[in-house]
Amino acid sequence: MRILFVAQELSYEPQGIMSLSAVLKQAGYDVALTVVNMEDPVAYAAQYWPDILGYSVMTGSQRGYFELNRRIRRVLDPKYTAEGRPLSLSVFGGPHPTFFPEMIAEPGVDGVCIGEGEGALLDLANALEAASAPLREALDNPNIPNWWFKLNGEIVKNPVRPLIQDLSALPHGDRELIYGKHRGLAASRIKHFMSSRGCPYNCTYCFNHAYFEIYRGERRGRQRTVDDVISEVNAVRARWPLEQAVFLDDLFIIHDNWL
Repeated sequence: MRILFVAQELSYEPQGIMSLSAVLKQAGYDVALTVVNMEDPVAYAAQYWPDILGYSVMTGSQRGYFELNRRIRRVLDPKYTAEGRPLSLSVFGGPHPTFFPEMIAEPGVDGVCIGEGEGALLDLANALEAASAPLREALDNPNIPNWWFKLNGEIVKNPVRPLIQDLSALPHGDRELIYGKHRGLAASRIKHFMSSRGCPYNCTYCFNHAYFEIYRGERRGRQRTVDDVISEVNAVRARWPLEQAVFLDDLFIIHDNWL
């Protein structure tokens, strides 16, 4: 099973893609990344032969990603058909699909992941690996939480699974995936981290109040252990330049004792 993440550009380390890649690699899957402003993503996909094309999408960039996916599939689909192999599956996650899952109706979109993606994408990869066929043919009842699928023209809507409470149980993000592709980010002495997920407040300009409409009843703030955060920072510093650690948390200072 080969998973290819496709990004328009990299301004700093994409925490979601790094976490997803780490979970997939831990399970033994082959993961790669192509970046549009650094190379030809269509040519890269054609030589990589992905089973899954993955896109992490923020609102405002979705139209560009839809077109990019169609460009890639216009090359891959005939190539796979000629080889007699299952077509790759195009799946979308991140903020825009989470809040606007109806984008599943867009041409070329096979699956939309709502909310946290680590368990969802791993379950999808496992299902495809076990079936050795594309999802739309392999699963009569695609009950994989967090996913909406478009199967034979119909949309299957699954509920979300519980949020990951023990964030320290996740492997550290796969920075080699990013730094191996983007030497500028690897050489930068500023590196980005996340030590928590969620926020208890309901600021009107922020997404959290809408996010917890999806995850009703869930605890609205989860932090990694202190030792786990320090371990990751030290591991990065041991391998790459690091003078400043930037934490991208929604709320880094909420618990004084932890801080």
